[in-house]
Amino acid sequence: MHEGNMYLAIAPAFNWVTDKPSNSEEPDYKAYGTELQLLNTYESGGASITLVARGNYSRLMLDRKVYGSGSGTDFREYDIVHEGLRANVCLKAKHLYMIPEIGFELVPVIKGKLSMIPTIGWTIGVQL
Repeated sequence: MHEGNMYLAIAPAFNWVTDKPSNSEEPDYKAYGTELQLLNTYESGGASITLVARGNYSRLMLDRKVYGSGSGTDFREYDIVHEGLRANVCLKAKHLYMIPEIGFELVPVIKGKLSMIPTIGWTIGVQL
């Protein structure tokens, strides 16, 4: 959706990750989840500014083989919810573009403590 130089977008995503390490000491794991981003972009000339609000839910499942006297498996599941805010500027010159981005993520850690983690990103690309 857009009006003039202002654009608004919703970007949903789904993910599924699985791994079975060759090292038997490492746990097998699976994770699935969903993410939703709300993007608001203002464009003017060869530049744009985008503000992003995002939220994510993931379910992590670990299955560790236990050896020794208590052999068997140790299966654990975790719900991971985090959200964040980001801002970036896209600068364009002919076919080149550059996008620096800053923001933060709010993530839960062990024992329920909520932590704020800064995020910094940088993209340089060619648009054909």
